[in-house]
Amino acid sequence: MANLFKDLPHLLGTITNLDGAQSMRALVSINAELKRRQRLFAENDVNHINQYQKKYKLGEVSEPMPHLFLISDEFAELKTNQPDFMKELVSTARIGRSLGIHLILATQKPSGVVDDQIWSNSRFKLALKVADRSDSMEMLKTPDAAEITQVGRGYLQVGNNEVYELFQSAWSGADYQPDKDEQGIEDHTIYAINDIGQYEILNEDLSGLDQAESIKEVPSELQAIVGKLKALTERLSIQALPQPWLPPLPSRLFVEDLRDEAELTWSGFNEELEVILGLLDKPSQQAQEPLSINLSQDGHLLMYGAPATGKTTFLQTTVLDLARHYSPSELHIYLMDFGTSGLVPMGDLPHVADVFLLDQGEKIGKFIRLLEKEINRRKKLLTEHRVGTLSMYRQLTGQVEPRIVIALDSFESMKDESFEAELLKLLTRISREGQAIGLHLVVTASRQANLRATFYSNFKHQLTLKQHDKTEVRSVVGATGLADIEDIKGRALYKGEEVYSLQLALPLRVEHDIELVDQMREEVSRQKAAWTGQVPEAIPMVPEELTREDFLSRASVQKAIASGQIPLGLDLETVEAVSVEVEKVNNILVLSEQISALESVIYHFSVVSNRLYPKGHVLVVDASDEFDYLRDLSDVYINSGLSHQLFEQMFTELSNRKSNPKDTETFIIIPDLGVFLEKFTSKAEEFKQLYLEGPKHGLHFVIAATKAQLFKTDAIVKTIKEDISFALIAMRLYDQSVVPHKEVSREERLNTDEMYLYNKEKYTKVKILSNKD
Repeated sequence: MANLFKDLPHLLGTITNLDGAQSMRALVSINAELKRRQRLFAENDVNHINQYQKKYKLGEVSEPMPHLFLISDEFAELKTNQPDFMKELVSTARIGRSLGIHLILATQKPSGVVDDQIWSNSRFKLALKVADRSDSMEMLKTPDAAEITQVGRGYLQVGNNEVYELFQSAWSGADYQPDKDEQGIEDHTIYAINDIGQYEILNEDLSGLDQAESIKEVPSELQAIVGKLKALTERLSIQALPQPWLPPLPSRLFVEDLRDEAELTWSGFNEELEVILGLLDKPSQQAQEPLSINLSQDGHLLMYGAPATGKTTFLQTTVLDLARHYSPSELHIYLMDFGTSGLVPMGDLPHVADVFLLDQGEKIGKFIRLLEKEINRRKKLLTEHRVGTLSMYRQLTGQVEPRIVIALDSFESMKDESFEAELLKLLTRISREGQAIGLHLVVTASRQANLRATFYSNFKHQLTLKQHDKTEVRSVVGATGLADIEDIKGRALYKGEEVYSLQLALPLRVEHDIELVDQMREEVSRQKAAWTGQVPEAIPMVPEELTREDFLSRASVQKAIASGQIPLGLDLETVEAVSVEVEKVNNILVLSEQISALESVIYHFSVVSNRLYPKGHVLVVDASDEFDYLRDLSDVYINSGLSHQLFEQMFTELSNRKSNPKDTETFIIIPDLGVFLEKFTSKAEEFKQLYLEGPKHGLHFVIAATKAQLFKTDAIVKTIKEDISFALIAMRLYDQSVVPHKEVSREERLNTDEMYLYNKEKYTKVKILSNKD
């Protein structure tokens, strides 16, 4: 029925779907219209619509207020499906009668549908032909309507039979042909009326319509009247009145539809960090408006939703909208993609410092430590200048500290990961302290029950997409009639002054969702090309396999070599060279519980001391003849056949250096302490003298030993253990007791190309060269 009146100027709106949220939306809109009329009545000191309309005609008020008719076709179905809605609708119409709000209800069978409240508030009753006497008695208290035989014939009853008349309703569906008589068109069809009153055509159709090439469609009288009224309204320039309710939220909209400026706006400094999320539906205010969240004032955002409802798209919209309106000098972004890799395509934005995936535990650990330091630094900065917020600090000093946004997709996915406890601790701290120092969280999760209250209670803005269980929706936004969210991707609820429906915007204008990733990559490339300034630094990570070329090419390694130090590896935390001044090192113990790990460290040390250290001189004592691969990395290689000459040669070298000091530092590498002990146990005193005096004159022992070998009661072992000030440890610190430590049993095991550098009770975990290099 609604389509018949779509062009009627008097029609303010139609509702064809009253399921779930739409029914409540319509009711809220009607109540809002009722309040609007009450407000206008109060402002103009009237209490009835007739008085108000009289003032309008006299020009005493400027805002028109027509009578509003709410028409429900086949309201029996509405009452069955939405009983509460129907009850509220009748109640609203009763209250609004003096305000010019009227209700017209139509049904085929009133019995069991029309209740006492409807009867008591219905002064006018019209009954056309009904099915049986009981329906007529229900409607008119007489059987008359059941005895009607003609189409369109009916009874009008006003009040308690104050008026009771039989009438013939007009048929508006006839063809509208005002010049039919002038055209001389006559109907020559002959009909026979049978026993049951039906018309039967007796003669042949001679109109020729079956042979006509085109037939002109004739409008119905209803269409003609609607068209005439529409044309008259346009000719008189009568402005359309605002609708009591706006059209439903679109199922698809884009950020550029909601912003005046959707292009890059990187000029100047924006004090407030605002983001557009989508379009809010406010039926109680008879309005629809964009939802803008000010992160600088409100802190953080948290979105819940069942799978495939639009959580990742929400993050994409948020990140890209922020990136368009805040330059990389004032906004840094970290993307934590624990979901379906929907954030990865934005990783090349000039604002994005880094992207974290769920299997990057080491990288996430570094991020946690980095952010903890940054939080402490910013808090100290504000304390020193005696201000409470980053904005006040900028106004006082003129210095700009970039805002940091952490976008995290699929919060629950980090459960049981090694970094879960530390990351949750960091995120909770940011949710509590971050707003004042310019750190903001934008997080998605499936259910509020999966999060700790100490975390989510710090979020001012918590939104929810559709959930499988409506109680999950109510736990986020509170009690609401909108909990049954429409099954539209991106449809959400937002709690402001009250609970509103929200349609989230797509970040880019695309016809199909499959095009979004390609369009996103193009947008990212465009922003990357447009920015020529400094970008935020990524989390430093060592390569999976450190080659000699890679190691040597690094600036920190070159700097160490230039300053006369040995670069022993890359710090796993800072990815900077870890180097030592050889003059400050006595002897070096290489410790592990696995021979393969010892071999990796010895290989690495041989390379860096011989090839990367200009003053390095390497002497390898291979008493077992199993380390022939070190021959090419040494200046002197002593195998088992020559090892008996070792101590004689070493004492000669020591004597020469005492009388004639040299610039070179000689490293005496013993790759297998076990074999060395078997051959030289009788030389314990000579070894002790060389071990203690040699470092003073540039002779340093580098001894590779297993944990078991250092438990032997041997004089040489005793000498080694009594003077451990520098060690390369290729095992968990917890698993050894040779050097002191504070590690616990959950310490991770080292890879074969990792080690601890122990230097006077200080530990540094480093990456070393791969022995495959």
